[in-house]
Amino acid sequence: MSASNSGVGWLHIWKDDGSVLKYGIVDSTQVIPVWSDDLNNELEAVLRIYPYTDEKGDRFKVCQYWNKEECYAYIYEMSDTDEALYETFKEFNMFAVVNNVSGFEERQNFVGHDFGEVPFIPFFNNSTSSSDLDNIKPLIDTYDKVFSGFVDDLEDIQEIIFVLSGYGGESKEQFLQELKKYKTISIDNPENGSGLTTLNIEIPVEARKEMLTLCRKAIFEQGQGVDPDPQNFGNSSGVALKFLYSLLDLKAGLMETEFKLGFGRLIRMICRQWGSEPEQIIQTWTRTAVTNDSELADICTKSSGVISKLSILKNHPFVENAESESEQIKEEKQEEMEEFGEGLFDKNFNTGALEAVKSDEERETEKKDKR
Repeated sequence: MSASNSGVGWLHIWKDDGSVLKYGIVDSTQVIPVWSDDLNNELEAVLRIYPYTDEKGDRFKVCQYWNKEECYAYIYEMSDTDEALYETFKEFNMFAVVNNVSGFEERQNFVGHDFGEVPFIPFFNNSTSSSDLDNIKPLIDTYDKVFSGFVDDLEDIQEIIFVLSGYGGESKEQFLQELKKYKTISIDNPENGSGLTTLNIEIPVEARKEMLTLCRKAIFEQGQGVDPDPQNFGNSSGVALKFLYSLLDLKAGLMETEFKLGFGRLIRMICRQWGSEPEQIIQTWTRTAVTNDSELADICTKSSGVISKLSILKNHPFVENAESESEQIKEEKQEEMEEFGEGLFDKNFNTGALEAVKSDEERETEKKDKR
């Protein structure tokens, strides 16, 4: 969210109590990066400025300057108008360290680190570090202006305006009371053109509706999003849904390319703290979108015998883990075979016993016949 709104998001890594590795998302408005002048465009340092309130309720601004080896902290007081009082700029002893000579804990305004680089990782929204709001903000302003103006017109303009000529009443309130109560009004001299007419002011509703529709469509197209209007979905096929998500998929691909670099730096920085440096980092990203489950299930059914069963399971909409689902199918088949085998054994045993009984009866019959 921070990268989408600001163009770049920042992740800060530090050690708590000197050993526990922690990280946190920093507001992009608090970070001022210092980049190198060469083509590598490496991060040389970061100046972070954030608000701070002490125990007395006084407001300050804390300035932390991080480089590749250490961090320095300073503080300055803020006035009631949120203006900086730079004459109060001074060192801020916010870091607790142990003095190697005395062995006691002391506080100072600087502290060293062993990350090997500036412990701030940028996550760019795209290759140009532009915000998603840059292209659609004028369209959103136009939409709000048309919509709010439409609402104001509905509140301010009446449906019917009465035009009175030669009215014999005393006031406008009396006119409205007589019109509501008696459904009639009195006219002084009808022969001289006196009378009552109405004036209707029509609001251009269709033009404004068309303008709002065009603005809404342009907002989602320029912002590379998906319009959640149910009319755009319906019972759409898989191809139609893919086309509907094409712009969002393009935007996600650009962000994924930049985010892979940030996560790669994060993983290497963590591994470096553990005393190892990975040669290669493989990242797997999964994108989700609305799909037509019935269509996908039908395709999987028709693909049986054409592709492997594992491929069918991987693409089936109800299967989350194809390997575990395959193992579950094998276990169920094994249980069915065992149950079928036991039933078959009992059936053969009973059939053999019955035949043996019949044989004994036949032998007794043969003995009786011989006698």
